[in-house]
Amino acid sequence: MSYFEIEYGINDNQSLGLKIDYIIDKFVEIQNKTMQKTTHVGKNVESFYKYKLFQSDNIVVTLQPKFHYSTYNDSSTYNADLGVFLGHSHEGKKHTSFQEIGIIARKYWGKGIKNPIGYALSLLGVLSLKMVL
Repeated sequence: MSYFEIEYGINDNQSLGLKIDYIIDKFVEIQNKTMQKTTHVGKNVESFYKYKLFQSDNIVVTLQPKFHYSTYNDSSTYNADLGVFLGHSHEGKKHTSFQEIGIIARKYWGKGIKNPIGYALSLLGVLSLKMVL
């Protein structure tokens, strides 16, 4: 999986962004008692907007609507997310850590989708290193 993400800060409380993903999944499937290798290819384009609702010291609460377009093995779907995220950051001597938890409501559009509304719980734990000279 590889992706490209760009985010532009409009001001201290708002930002816009675009994320593009490219996914290649390789599987071994058993069909008719024989093993076959298959490859699935997916492409995603996501545009998002972030609005900071609250900030105090190392805690931030954001509202994030997102719009997705996704293709996976020639099957395409559209969806829209509305999420509320709570994030916490901590700076050490040689690193900055960031944890995020969020709740997302999702609306799907596409062929063959039986339940067009979904919900998700998002957990993100990221550790990024910064240089110390």
